[in-house]
Amino acid sequence: MAGSSVFAAYDALVALAGAPAHAGRVERLRAAFGERAGSFSLSDERRTRAFWDAALTRGGLAAELGPSLPAELRLAARALASAHRGLFQLVPDAGAQRVVFEDLWSGAIFRVGAFDDASAAGSFRHEGGFCDARLVADEGAEVALLPG
Repeated sequence: MAGSSVFAAYDALVALAGAPAHAGRVERLRAAFGERAGSFSLSDERRTRAFWDAALTRGGLAAELGPSLPAELRLAARALASAHRGLFQLVPDAGAQRVVFEDLWSGAIFRVGAFDDASAAGSFRHEGGFCDARLVADEGAEVALLPG
């Protein structure tokens, strides 16, 4: 699957961050996220995914914990640390495997082809609209939409 190294690194980092050794750091990040975006329960899947996106990227967990991942995931973890956040206008490409994401803030244009199972990949491919999201390119320059 395209972007699989990004998603594998993402999942490995979330699992690693869940270890007791990182509980204090994760709780501080969760509190800061709650102050910016409003409190949420861990049962709220969408908000929890948004929290992990923020914690790994803006919060620095990908950069901090990435070196302890298996060698084949470290490059993807470094890429997560530099994810591009934007407000995007989506332009589906009928019959294509990619969706054009145009950042309305910076003007940057990305052709996204990697979606995780939790995202609404089907709707991104068939509907237009707007999306507040983070994008990251893997080592093969495949652009992936982060799950949150």
